[in-house]
Amino acid sequence: MPAFRAACVATDRLTKVLAALASFTVLAIFIAIQWTPNLEAPAHVSDKLVHAALYYGFAFLIWWMLPPIERLTRAGAVLGIGLIVAILMEIGQLYIPGRGADVFDVVADVAGLMAASAGIWWGATFGEVKP
Repeated sequence: MPAFRAACVATDRLTKVLAALASFTVLAIFIAIQWTPNLEAPAHVSDKLVHAALYYGFAFLIWWMLPPIERLTRAGAVLGIGLIVAILMEIGQLYIPGRGADVFDVVADVAGLMAASAGIWWGATFGEVKP
């Protein structure tokens, strides 16, 4: 039985390491998309929809990386962290050729964060999503 327990502990550690690597990879891709020079949304898709969708997904990553605290506090932390990141990304885009800062991009980012936070909070409170 001790060998089985050791295997479970090793598997748990490996899972946590792989999850952390995947999270940092997603974060790196997220930053690369935000700071790619001369990046344009497809003609048939709104730039603001792309921002909202990107930050909707980012909210799940933030939620997952936060410690297991009270759900409403956690949702607020997701919004706060996401807003800070959105503002910093827009400021950073001022220095990238072909990109510019737009207040409405931040509004779209916050809309994505709010939609995801509300959905995650609702699922964690009333559904199957665990904190």
